[in-house]
Amino acid sequence: NNPSTVPDADGEWFELTNTSAVAIDLIGAELLDEDGDLAVVTDHLWIDPGAYVVLGSNLDELTNGGVWLDWGYAVADLALGNGADELEVLHDGWLLDEVRYDDGATFPDPSGASMQLDAAVLDNTANDAGVNWCASHTWLEIQPGGDAGTPGAANAPCCPDLEGDEYADA
Repeated sequence: NNPSTVPDADGEWFELTNTSAVAIDLIGAELLDEDGDLAVVTDHLWIDPGAYVVLGSNLDELTNGGVWLDWGYAVADLALGNGADELEVLHDGWLLDEVRYDDGATFPDPSGASMQLDAAVLDNTANDAGVNWCASHTWLEIQPGGDAGTPGAANAPCCPDLEGDEYADA
């Protein structure tokens, strides 16, 4: 929600993970935020069980910070707040998930790193608690010196490893 190597309008993205046992087609899914922004998935966008999709405001990897997106929306339709905001995913009238993040009171509030859900608690209940989130410490290899994140790949654990390294995925 708050890239530092590119402007927000170019570099915002988020990832969805399918934790169910069936593939889901997101065509028609509504993506909403706290201020009433709305983007609707207009193409078939399948998420297989255990897989990820990355959605963002700019499909051009040369200007979005090097992130490959599975689907792009217009930033005029959906913009993620840098402080407190919410993201809801509705599909066929059902709320698939929502996350309400704050400005650093309980959720991480990084600049230049994605906010990631701990790999050990990937579910739509655990993601409601800020304690289960951390700033990503995995740097995008596509653009050296770019922002940290793992778009389209598994998140790393949020806790330090047992060998004393700062983070297991650093």
